[in-house]
Amino acid sequence: DPQAVWQCEAEPGQWADYPSAVCATINAAIAAGSNSVDIALPHSKGTGRYKLDLIAMTQENCKTRMQRRIRKGGLSSVAGGQGAHAVVVPNPSPTRGAAQGSLPFQFPPWITSAHKALIARDSQVHYATRVQSGSPEWILVESRIRQSSQVKIIKIEEVFNKVLMLSYLTKYTTFVLRHEDPNEQNVFHGTKDTTPDTVKQDGLDERYSSSGRLGKGIYLATNASYSINAYAHPLPDGSRQVFLVAALLGKPSPQKGGQFHIDPGCACLHDALNDNYVVHSREQTYPRFLVTYRPS
Repeated sequence: DPQAVWQCEAEPGQWADYPSAVCATINAAIAAGSNSVDIALPHSKGTGRYKLDLIAMTQENCKTRMQRRIRKGGLSSVAGGQGAHAVVVPNPSPTRGAAQGSLPFQFPPWITSAHKALIARDSQVHYATRVQSGSPEWILVESRIRQSSQVKIIKIEEVFNKVLMLSYLTKYTTFVLRHEDPNEQNVFHGTKDTTPDTVKQDGLDERYSSSGRLGKGIYLATNASYSINAYAHPLPDGSRQVFLVAALLGKPSPQKGGQFHIDPGCACLHDALNDNYVVHSREQTYPRFLVTYRPS
């Protein structure tokens, strides 16, 4: 549709129209069969350059590599707009077509028939199930923890969240279609003062992070001990909780001095000192397991 309006998610649940000239550029790119388009947007410090991925439906800042979701809105009702204006609308529901195969998802090895059944359901469901001791899932989580910690595991829950999984699978598929290695790894994340229920429902979000060693972003630890020792969420009975997260790290960008941006062609920052990673896009993470444990 040459008159379609395109929008960017400025804040969670808040969508802003792109300027009419940008919408025209996007529509022209689609008409020409392109899967991506470069745009420029004015802001308080000048002009920012962005790449729009029309398959993954994301906007990526060419300098900071930060990503936001984009979508096609309705027909244009304002001609010649000079800037974006915020419009608060409900988040769109994942389409049934995507679940039924119109979007050719590529699946990571850990996706089971239970996950695919979740995707096929119409409702935006999320829940957690208790993992049985001795099951393949339990052994996976326990073996990752035992590589750096000897805490006593009390309970492991597997998180099922349709919205988060669709977002993650879309990102995974984008890596594959671009012939890039997703470099998927199981890494740890502690929520500290934030209740894990929030993450089970809404996922990890780089926009709510506080500044850390490598700036703002979602921090992911290779070693469980890093999250356990400093960032675990405490419970009233003395037990604690951390997540084991599936993460699409792609090609890591090495951290250089005070550099906080991700190099072009890379998908995350790598802190070699602590063997941690920082991603700037929540679509690169899925909180697979919530682990409840007691300190050793």
